[in-house]
Amino acid sequence: MSSKSSDNADAPGDEPPSFEVGEIVVDGDEDEDLRAPAVVINLPPVEADEWVAYHSDGEEGTVADDNPDYPSDAEIVVVSFKKTLDDWDGVWNGSDPLPLAEA
Repeated sequence: MSSKSSDNADAPGDEPPSFEVGEIVVDGDEDEDLRAPAVVINLPPVEADEWVAYHSDGEEGTVADDNPDYPSDAEIVVVSFKKTLDDWDGVWNGSDPLPLAEA
């Protein structure tokens, strides 16, 4: 895995950040003392207003619905917390995207 780190605290309104699979990132919107490192595991060619993040009471919620301060056409970045990956028994080379499946 990469040791590269991204802090996107200034992402809304700025030039969209660019990410790479394997990059270590933190949520810049989270309180600094609560930030946990995560790893970019996939960069699907889907925009935030097209990616269904959850279903609730028969309604779909997109990433854009949950992040109104960001552009609805922002590209999706799928991450996993680093600790989860460290504890995972699977094999990953840290640079190829992990496959995604519908839940």
